[in-house]
Amino acid sequence: MNPKVLISILNWFNFEETIKCVNSVLESDYPLFEIIIIDNHSTNASARKLREAFPNLNLVALVDNMGYAGGHQVAANYAKQNNFDLLWILNNDLEVEKKALSALVESYNINGKALYGSLVLDETKSLIKFAGGYGLSDDKSINFKSGYNIFEKHRHDSINFPTKDIPTSDVHGCSIMIPLQVIKENGFMDLKFFLYAEETDYCFEMNKLGIISIVATNSLVYHGGGISYTDTKTRLELVKNYYYLRNSYIYQKKYFQASKKQYLKNTIKAGIEYMILFNLYFYVVFKLFHKPIRSSTDILREKKYYTYLAGIHALLGIRGKTLAPNDFISNE
Repeated sequence: MNPKVLISILNWFNFEETIKCVNSVLESDYPLFEIIIIDNHSTNASARKLREAFPNLNLVALVDNMGYAGGHQVAANYAKQNNFDLLWILNNDLEVEKKALSALVESYNINGKALYGSLVLDETKSLIKFAGGYGLSDDKSINFKSGYNIFEKHRHDSINFPTKDIPTSDVHGCSIMIPLQVIKENGFMDLKFFLYAEETDYCFEMNKLGIISIVATNSLVYHGGGISYTDTKTRLELVKNYYYLRNSYIYQKKYFQASKKQYLKNTIKAGIEYMILFNLYFYVVFKLFHKPIRSSTDILREKKYYTYLAGIHALLGIRGKTLAPNDFISNE
């Protein structure tokens, strides 16, 4: 069986990384695929640069930043309309091995309707970053008492996986392959997360329906991680921290049955710890080393503010796109 695969790559500003990713995908040994690049409202030259680099590829330039799931949903709709069998979602800061796609397809041909992910290694191509979440119980439900991502930071060449395909609670969103049958029957990821946790939530929700997640250990991808949000000339770290904290609290409440009292306690505790750590950091820098920090007072104030805001929004159940990433880009 040779299913037809649509590969969705989401770009936001970092067209250089996207070009590298696409070039690695084009080396794939599996022939039946098409690439669609979704530009998530970059206001630099990304769309033009990508069209110049890949004039024969399908590129969709969005007029608004729709987040991770929202951007890839554009590709999912295209896949449904054009009779694709599988949707492979990739982060643009990945390099994929030549056999990464064929290994995923092989796993799909064996296991059928499931969610599939790659074995994620770091940029050195030696250490494991992600090899599956929680384990599964005998009835294929998620065993939350098992360890999470137990192979993390192990050397890849030191691990003998028990099986080529590892059933797990969830796969990494940087490389996740979804059969179109699953999307047509059960819908796509929850767009209201906007950034972070949506793929984990999707895997967990599909597990409830009997659709498990599988890591294909022969599908290797190399992930730098978070490049769009680590540019020191921007304030994007504030956006990253906000969505990560907010969605982590929401995720915790949804799946780990945290009481409202404990939920509030965790939110306050996180905010206090964050405040103490940053106050200590700035005290050491200023008082002991006298090293200047760009807009240090504003940075500290903003970090505190968005940390507290994340907790409050999570507690109140406020979701969706509450911070627009494009608003946090410096014009310098």
